[in-house]
Amino acid sequence: MNSWETCVATALIGVNRQLPNINPPHPATESYHAQLQAQPPGTQLLSIASLLSAYQKAGHQLATGQSQLAPAAPQDLPPCEDRAADYCQAVLVERGTTQSRQLLPELLELLGQANRSVPYQLLPALLDWGHSEPVLRSAILPILGNRGRWLADQNPRWAYGRAAGDMPNDLAARQEQWENGHLNERLAALQAWRREQPNEARQALGQCWNQEKAGDRQSYLAVLEIGLSQEDEEFLEKALSDRAVGVRQKAASLLGQFPSRYRRRIGQIAVQWLHIEAGEQGCRAQVTLPKTVQPEWLEEGLSDQPPQDSLLVTDVPSWLLLQVLISTDLYRWGTDLDVTPESLIRAVLNLRHHNVLILSGWVTAAIQQQRLDWMRALLDAGGNLLPEADLLKLLAALPNNKEREHYLLRLLRVDRPSAEVERSILLLLINFSMVWSEELSQVVVQKIGGYLRRGGDRWQAGDEDYHRLCLEAGYQLHQNLLPAMVELRAHFQETKIRHQQPLDKCIEILEFCSAMRLAFLDALPSC
Repeated sequence: MNSWETCVATALIGVNRQLPNINPPHPATESYHAQLQAQPPGTQLLSIASLLSAYQKAGHQLATGQSQLAPAAPQDLPPCEDRAADYCQAVLVERGTTQSRQLLPELLELLGQANRSVPYQLLPALLDWGHSEPVLRSAILPILGNRGRWLADQNPRWAYGRAAGDMPNDLAARQEQWENGHLNERLAALQAWRREQPNEARQALGQCWNQEKAGDRQSYLAVLEIGLSQEDEEFLEKALSDRAVGVRQKAASLLGQFPSRYRRRIGQIAVQWLHIEAGEQGCRAQVTLPKTVQPEWLEEGLSDQPPQDSLLVTDVPSWLLLQVLISTDLYRWGTDLDVTPESLIRAVLNLRHHNVLILSGWVTAAIQQQRLDWMRALLDAGGNLLPEADLLKLLAALPNNKEREHYLLRLLRVDRPSAEVERSILLLLINFSMVWSEELSQVVVQKIGGYLRRGGDRWQAGDEDYHRLCLEAGYQLHQNLLPAMVELRAHFQETKIRHQQPLDKCIEILEFCSAMRLAFLDALPSC
């Protein structure tokens, strides 16, 4: 629970049963710990609530002796008004942390579409969310306006929100942290350095590379994934001959993500193990796995130890094949034969063995190489066979929600061989923070209703997953499906009581989201 929720819980239980206790300490109460402890429990609770409220409005406690602040530039982004402002207050402050985390992406999208900021008094709360949830920052920055950026300058916690031109030059501090910090501090410094000056960061790593421990070298090497380019090839080729196995394998993984000499060498191995030829009847694939591991393969960073938790690969030859498929340039499979990805995938689907493994390797390769034509072909031709994790990765890599919905609808409308597979596809939906279209929402509600009606009066194996889907669907269903959900709940009011709670919660959240969308539409016609 956050600090406000702790206060509310204490008030509901009663201070005679539970003493006020903000743990971990909140910045608003840290300086007053001794005075608070000396107060009676009831007074202490009210004092804590007062301090939290003041902190929320101010956002930051000024250091003593601080010089007068320069005023903010004229606001360039007006705040939203009327009912829309009430929903900003509800999401940023009043709702519980879990619900707010779910609702914030849509709220930020509505504000961005309307070209509005939050009410001024809510800027501290908005900046706090960006501090605790970095994934939200890209959506928060465009709606801060001059006043929000000015406010971010006053609090180190909000440094991410400063205007780009006002960012301090901290290169010297970063170098100091890199040279003298602990492992985590050095990693943080290298990551920041890599984002802004990728070549300089790599050169700094190279200067001390031979003095680092093997485990640390592997951690530092992983940072090069930020801003990875062909300029990193020479350094990674040297790391490929490192004495530590983990470092070699990480270097190989990075080299396989861009056109490199390594990728060409691995491709020469791959075509020996997976041979594809074109004929009048289409492509034909043949797999010839190695019987023994050659030392030169290990020198190229390939591993001969299959992952213990993998259901896809259980033997060394299959594991070797998967690794080379991931690192092989996809152009190698189709260019020489002048065939499409769809033809190649169909050839692999005709194999009696290893077809799922090959498709899985091509999924990772297509995402790393940003080959949208291959991603679409894999979803079109092999979507029904792909493991759930690969299907999720492919859907996440698609460029927009419209295309993502196209494939999700297609998967849901196909006659599935089992209820378990259908349930897995439905659960994929909640991994994407987006409001579903009315068409997709209708299909989801039909699937939920079909399951709930099929089940008996007792708890069923799939209940937990469908109840979870109900709870999450409230945030993502199209508002026009609210009557259908209300009708579905009414159907089970007399029977199957176990379904009532998730349906109630789904409808409550959907009602809130529908009203929030309408509030922005009414108050801000531009959105």
